[in-house]
Amino acid sequence: MRVSDIGEDGRRRLSVALAVIGAFLALTGGTLLYLRENIFDRDAFADRAEVAFSDQRVRLAVSQPVTDAIIDSGPTQLVNARPLIESVVVGALGTSPARASFREAAKTVEAKLFQRDPHTLLLNLAATASIVAATVDSLAPQLADDVPDKIRNVHIELTASVAGIDSIQFAERVRFLGLLVPPIALLCLIGAVAIAPDRRRGLIRASASLAAAAVAGMILLAALKSLLVGHFENDLVADAVSATWDAFFRDLGDAFLAGGVFAVVLAAAARFTDAEEFDPLAPFVRAGALLRHRPEQPALALVRALTLGAVGIVLILEPELSLEAIAVVAGAWVLYVAVGELLTLLAPPLPKSEKGREPVWQRFRPGRVATAVAVAIAAFVVVVIVGDEQEAPARPPGPPQACNGYPQICDKRIDETTFAATHNSMSAVQEPGWFLPNQRFGIRRQLDDGIRGLLIDTHYGVQRGSGRGFAEVITDLAKENKTRQEVVDEIGEEAVQKAEGLVGNLAFGESPPGEAEPYLCHVLCELGATRLDTALAGINQWMRRHPDEFLVIFIEDVVSPRETAAAFERSGLLRYAYVPDDGAVQPTLGELIERDERLLVMAENDSGGGKYPWYQQGFDLVQETPYTFHTVAEIKAPESCRPNRGSASNPLFQINSWIETIPRNPDLAERIDSYDALLQRARMCTRIRGLKPNLLNVDFYNRGDVLDVAKKLNGIPLSEKPQVRTVR
Repeated sequence: MRVSDIGEDGRRRLSVALAVIGAFLALTGGTLLYLRENIFDRDAFADRAEVAFSDQRVRLAVSQPVTDAIIDSGPTQLVNARPLIESVVVGALGTSPARASFREAAKTVEAKLFQRDPHTLLLNLAATASIVAATVDSLAPQLADDVPDKIRNVHIELTASVAGIDSIQFAERVRFLGLLVPPIALLCLIGAVAIAPDRRRGLIRASASLAAAAVAGMILLAALKSLLVGHFENDLVADAVSATWDAFFRDLGDAFLAGGVFAVVLAAAARFTDAEEFDPLAPFVRAGALLRHRPEQPALALVRALTLGAVGIVLILEPELSLEAIAVVAGAWVLYVAVGELLTLLAPPLPKSEKGREPVWQRFRPGRVATAVAVAIAAFVVVVIVGDEQEAPARPPGPPQACNGYPQICDKRIDETTFAATHNSMSAVQEPGWFLPNQRFGIRRQLDDGIRGLLIDTHYGVQRGSGRGFAEVITDLAKENKTRQEVVDEIGEEAVQKAEGLVGNLAFGESPPGEAEPYLCHVLCELGATRLDTALAGINQWMRRHPDEFLVIFIEDVVSPRETAAAFERSGLLRYAYVPDDGAVQPTLGELIERDERLLVMAENDSGGGKYPWYQQGFDLVQETPYTFHTVAEIKAPESCRPNRGSASNPLFQINSWIETIPRNPDLAERIDSYDALLQRARMCTRIRGLKPNLLNVDFYNRGDVLDVAKKLNGIPLSEKPQVRTVR
């Protein structure tokens, strides 16, 4: 059957079908071709990996396991200088030899990725580790003897450290389809134009379909990036994943943008040359007509007004972006004029007397256009922004089978339960920028390991630089009304001198330039800082996914109750807040968890005088032991159990078990918090104070046995494994 036999209406429908199919195949084939040339080609893959590696965010993430290997393989005191070691590693990774080593390793990675039977993806950075050792020797000779030889053969599992790339087994198919699909797409689009009764309108259809496909590609890329980055809870890794994605796929997004702009220009040129004389200013005339026409429906008029207002604000607040947008519009207009002139030469428009009916595009009305734009914007927001940030549903109904991992404590009240807790929980070796840390792992790892009590300190800090390197947050000591002597009394002269060596003179009488924000710091943010919002958001994510866990947060608060409450509200944690009745702790842990009241928050100093009912005055509920010990003998003596802060009638009992030393000494924590030593002290304090320990606070929890001691005090066999339920 000949094409002419199907009639004009059939040709038009076939033209539409071919345009849609061609656009879909162009999107698919273009993506496959990009993957073939830029991902599945070993040299191209290595080039893009090197671009990713040159990004500071990626090097910072990659440096973590290298730094950990140095610290774990050396003497325990190395934990005190982790930020210095990390900065040296990051700097070493940025050198030319390290980049060359990484590029060669990436080639090996590419080969393993795309084999039919790939093995675990490992990136050998032995050469880089050697560079690190040499750099430490030159920049920090006092540490050189402590850097072990083991780091010269470090391996990093890229899947865990950077981007979590899964092995791809269909590479050969992609390579084949990347060559096959694009020509088929081109033939379909050419056919859509050739078979159309009016080829100019056929060109409009094909171009419009291509533009829609390009927009779909850009939205899909943005959504995939958002979902991928959102999958990583560690902010450091999430930033590295984002940078890696950009290195590998930003050019694909730019290609979609360029293709979409060209398709729109081609469609506009075909549309506006459908007249007796080509008018280069026709698009602006049409745009002016659309702006002058106010939609009759109030809702559409509101959408248009808000959209125009948003565009105006962006143009004002983002001048560089505005200039780029103007350049794109100008370039598109010049391209439109060129294409229009070419179409006029190749296919002169018909006189109006010979035209059968009004062109398709003239039937579009401003209201319909505004509605389509509003729907597209809403869909983009839902898919890209809202989709990955939705709060998890409320806790599944029904009582928990296990509370904090064990059925035995569901029938106990809080004052009958022992919670393993960490002192200065935020001050961790694995968190960027922390000197003199009190813990090995960060808060989320602590929670995963079974810690259920967090002792954190809030301060006012001013960010400089990225805020993630060492000494990149400055304490606003003027806002905190702190004198140098007060700081020395808290952390010692040596620690203060270390902070002054990092940033120069500490500003005790004058606030540093910039806006002070709430941070988690231990006395001085110069020695380590984590943004309060970031820490609380991480805790919220963890609690959402662990619906049968009860958590205690005790804050040594410098930040005001109002700002603390605002941070908790922003984090979403308030949905879990438990408000004790009249200072009593009555419900069982199981009842509180079933009610989804799974978080007790207390302040050491000022909880706001009842303005925030969930924010408890800590030492109206808690009584404690002393917390300043200098020797192992002191902490073993009966005097270590004597009353300190809190009334003797308070229902909760906190045992503090750490020895304050500068530099920190994890070996001491291992001695005083070993199973026998810590259990013996807990029982001694119970006899002396007549109370069951509720918060058992330690340094370097991973070196001692606080989790087993808490299990023993809760009447749980040591051999029993925790039953921790997780949800998504």
